[in-house]
Formats: sequence, structure tokens, C-alpha cells
Amino acid sequence: MKSDFTFRLLHFSFLLLSVTFITVSSVDAQIVIKDETIRIGDWLIINDWDGVVVAHEKPADRHRFSPYLDLGINNWVTPSSQSDVPNVKGWGSWYVGLGVSKVFAVNKHIRFNTGVGFSWYNFKFKEDDYRLVNLGDKAGFEKETDPNIKSLKSKLTISYLDAKLIPTLNFPKSGFSFGVGMYGGIKLTNYTKIKYKEDGDKDKDKDFDRNHVNNFRYGLRGELTFGHRVKLFGTYDLNRVFPAGEGPKLHPFVFGVTVFSAN
Repeated sequence: MKSDFTFRLLHFSFLLLSVTFITVSSVDAQIVIKDETIRIGDWLIINDWDGVVVAHEKPADRHRFSPYLDLGINNWVTPSSQSDVPNVKGWGSWYVGLGVSKVFAVNKHIRFNTGVGFSWYNFKFKEDDYRLVNLGDKAGFEKETDPNIKSLKSKLTISYLDAKLIPTLNFPKSGFSFGVGMYGGIKLTNYTKIKYKEDGDKDKDKDFDRNHVNNFRYGLRGELTFGHRVKLFGTYDLNRVFPAGEGPKLHPFVFGVTVFSAN
């Protein structure tokens, strides 16, 4: 095996030197010789079934930096005992995350994906006549009972400043990677928005920062990447939308896709 490989390598080298000039970019290039491969710096010479193949491998960037955009659908987990909580629409309850991320590679298989950015929950209610209201010492949902008012839309929006850390297993040849980590965020603002008709006239109301929404959030995030291009993600908030005793027990979750990112 070695003698055959050596003959092929010498033959290939003779042909290569006869038609081109080779410029050595660094005298410190490392040379590693194995049974069927020889690595010279970033160049790899392979003795496979089809003969001798020469390939150039781009050095892995261990500290890549890039913007990211998360798009998903958000909902929340509701205890069955809380019948006064409206259902959330699947289509239209969009989650958006926008920020910058950085990859710290330990080696080609282990990396840490980090990021800082902004995120928005949009909970659109299926029951348009439900609205989130401030009940003094807590928040709650009430149903519109005025016969002169026809509810058209009702939603809750919350925005955060977030940070994440995702330990990830990476398989470069297949383009597959998998990671599970943590995230945390500080609430920037929240508001409720309702659209309705009153006596035939359309109107809308917004109510900012008066609904006992938790000032912080933290949870688990999972990421799956296929073919170096398609990245799916999911999140689950371990804390509640409202602090204990100040509203229904609701835990948000998201499923979505990262449109572009560092990895």
C-alpha cells in the first residue's frame, strides 16, 4: 500500500512540477504523513481508489462573527385549569429575533454559539373578544360584553434584550450540527393592542407596560443545522409571562428557522 502510494505521489509531483511553479507561502507549514494522506499546511494529498487527489482546505475560522435573524411562531403552555385564558393563533403569532452572533470553536466538532440581540413575542388571540387587562394587583383576561362593540383583533406584544450560549456538536462533512443551551433576556417594553368596531366605526387601543408582565425571561434553546444552510430552532421559557400571583401561569415557546447566522 505505502510503496504504491509513494510511486503515485512521486509521479504526480513530477507532473505537477513540470507544468507549474510552486510558491511556498510559509516556511513553517506543517507536514503530516499518514498511510493514505499527506498534509502540507492547508493542502491535502489523498491516495484514493481513483488515484491521487490534491485538495485545498480553507482553515477553519474559530471566531466567526455575523448577524442573525430568527423567524418563528410563538405560543404558550396553559394549565387546563385556567379556562379564562384565550387560545393563541398559530398563523400570525410571529416571533422575531435580530442580533449578532459569534462562534467559538474548540475544535472541528465542538463549538459554542453565542449571541446578543433583540426579540419580540406576538401573541394573537383566537378569541378576538378577549383582552388582557390590569386588575390592580395582577393581570387577567376579560371578555368584551358590550353589545355595541364588535372585537376584531386582540394581541399582546413583548420585546426583550437577549443573550444566548449554545454548546454545539458539529459534523463538518455532513453539514449537520446540534446544540442545546440557555438564553436570558431583559424586558424592554410590552403592550396590548385591540381593534374593534363601536357603533359601526373602527377604532383601536394600545396599552403600554401596565399588565404585570415579567421583567426578565430565561429558558432553553435547541438548534439543528442541516447541510450548512438550514437551521431550525426551538425555545421554551422556564419562567412565566407573569410573576407568581400576578397573572395566569403561562410559559411561552417558539418553533422557527434562523434565516442567516454565523454557522
